[in-house]
Order: sequence, then C-alpha cells, then structure tokens
Amino acid sequence: MRLAIRGWRIVAFLIWLGLSAASARNPVGEHAVKVGQPGPWGLLETYEIRLEPPPDYAAAALKSDLREVVWRFMGLNSQTLPEALEKVGLSREQIGDLLKRSETFDMDGGIMVKPPDDWVLSIEPKTRGQLYALLKDDPTTSIFQFPYVLDPRWYDETITMAEVDPTAVELIRKLSYFEESVPVFADMPLVLNAVEDLDDRLHLMRAMLRERSLAVRLRLNKGSDLQALSGYWGAGGRNRDVLPILESVVNTDGVERLDLVHVLPPLPRMLLYTYANPQMAVGTTRPDCFWTAANFFNFEPSDRFLDVRSFEMRLMEQYEEVIGEPRFGDVVLITDEDKQVSMHACNYLADGLVFTKNGRSFSRPWVVDHLNEVQAGYLKAPNVSVRYFRQKSPNYSQP
Repeated sequence: MRLAIRGWRIVAFLIWLGLSAASARNPVGEHAVKVGQPGPWGLLETYEIRLEPPPDYAAAALKSDLREVVWRFMGLNSQTLPEALEKVGLSREQIGDLLKRSETFDMDGGIMVKPPDDWVLSIEPKTRGQLYALLKDDPTTSIFQFPYVLDPRWYDETITMAEVDPTAVELIRKLSYFEESVPVFADMPLVLNAVEDLDDRLHLMRAMLRERSLAVRLRLNKGSDLQALSGYWGAGGRNRDVLPILESVVNTDGVERLDLVHVLPPLPRMLLYTYANPQMAVGTTRPDCFWTAANFFNFEPSDRFLDVRSFEMRLMEQYEEVIGEPRFGDVVLITDEDKQVSMHACNYLADGLVFTKNGRSFSRPWVVDHLNEVQAGYLKAPNVSVRYFRQKSPNYSQP
C-alpha cells in the first residue's frame, strides 16, 4: 500500500514546494502569505496552491471519459421512466422530446437511454442534479455517484489559461449543477467529444482535476518553546519524533520556517497533496473522508474504514467527544442530525485548519483547508452539527 501511494505523489509539486527538512527560502511572495493566530501550536502561515495530478493519471481519466453518452436508469422501464422523469422536474414536453429523439433499450434491471447532446445541454442545473440522482445506481459507471467537484473559482481561473479551450470551460459551466451547495459536473464525455484535438483534451482533463489546497509553515526561532510545541504536535504520544525535527530547524542558522508536512504522522504526511491510486479501492469502494479520519495516526491504513459503519463503531468505542477547542488529530464529524447520517469527517490540525479528503472521487486529493470552508459544503441540510472527538489513549497497534 505504501509504495502504491508514493507512486502517485505529485513529484513536480513537491520539488517546487521545497520540502527539505526546512527551508529558509520563501517560495511565494509575502503578499500571498497569511499569518494565523498564535496558540499552543505556535504560529502558522499559509498560502494557496493549486494541485494537478501526474500526466499519466490525467491520461487514464481521459481514456475513461472518452465514450458515448449513455444513461442507464436502474429499476425503471419504458412504462415507468416518463413518470420518474416528471418527478425530477422535467416537463412533459421535455420528456416527450427526449424519448422521441433518443435511442432507448430495455435491459436487465433497467432501461438505457442515449440522449441527444442538445437536449442534455438544455436542462436547468437544479433539474440536472435531480435527474442525475436517478443514475447513481448505474453499476457500469460511477460518474453520477462521484461527479467532478469544482472549486467555485475554477471556471474563471481556467478560462484564462492559454492551453485550455475557453469554449469547453463555458460548456462545463453550463452543465454544472450543485450537490450540498458545491458545484459538481458529470458530463465530461459530452464535453470531450466536442473537443477534437487530443492535446486540448488532455489539458482540459488536467485542469478538471486541479484542486486548491493550503500550504502551511510553522514559524520557529531561537526563542520558540520547543517542549510546548512538541507537546501539541505530538498529540499525547500518538505522533512521536516531533521534537528532533523542531530542534534541527532551530539549531540551523538562517532557517525560521518548517513546512507543516514534517510534523504530520506518517500516513497523512504521505497522502498530503496526492490523488488516490485506483489500486487503493476495494471493489467499487474508495478511500474517502471517513477512511482518512480513522487512519490519521495509523502507520499503515486499515481498509476496514472503507465502510462508514466501521468508522462510526471505532469513533464510539475508542474516542470521546471533546467540548471546547479541538486539538491536533481530533476527528471533526459533520452530521445531518435530522437523518442521523454522518456527512463528513476530517482531522483537526491547528488554528482552524484541517486535513481532509472531500469525497471518494479519485479527482479529490488530500489537502489542508480551513474548517469553515469544508463546513460550507455540507450546510444544505437544515440541521447540521459539527462535533469533535479525541482518541482516548495512544494505540500504536493497527486496528
């Protein structure tokens, strides 16, 4: 597992970021750096970065998405499909036009529809989201269950990139819809089929997989209280060997910053700024936020946490709820209280920052983000709670 993960590390990005033991150089202009609030974690500074997957990852994703647009409605047939489409917000005229102009085939357990491109383009975003919810049970494709998730700024940033076709970006904007207040997109085959040049397709795919994250550095100097800092980042013995790296930085003349990746436990240190390797999936189940949160302090990941029920059981048995300020490594759990459903989990770092993987999609890397930004994506439900949980005692063995 460890070698598979390392094989997908974004090598070019790490070289650019300069993740040596510590760096006295500032890789970005000071105007881009934001200094946080001091606390038991010390003093952190952050700046935004954009992550892109390795070219072979984008090429594989491109190959997967270069296909005919086919919808498979499971559990429906030619008699029940019109009523289901009307319930998601399509008018009878739209439904009639779709069925008249589409190729449809009854299949085992459902019905297959090949919709016209212009008809797909005509759907309003709200209706599109409800329509594509009907397609999430399609066993042959996961795009509707795990659509591309886009930063709201993605459209305006990408349309100015010289290597990306602006027409394709506008097409993606038109075809996007919302899940939990977050823009998502599931019509990549349609867009790619409209882009003729192979290089243009590859550039577009890499732009689709680009993700925003925060790079974080810990400020250190001769007057830093290293015992207090190692106490915070050591998490009560769960994250050992923090003190030596802090001492090495302070004892090196001219070095006053340490990239935060160096004080993370081994697994998140390895995962941060990477995209999941498809080999990490078990069947159709992929590493997600719950897998990530439960494995934070584990030297090797346990795949039992690919099942959210195992995550919830571990939380109930080995963690206790924290009232007050969270600390390094605490699990942040976002829950729909009305449905009693765990919506998201991540790990608290410090000063309002969390380590997170937002969804199971291979297009979502492991990143650092502000907790309030993560929360914003899950506030569609009317009664959402945010709670903190801390492991009861150090446990160095695998679960």
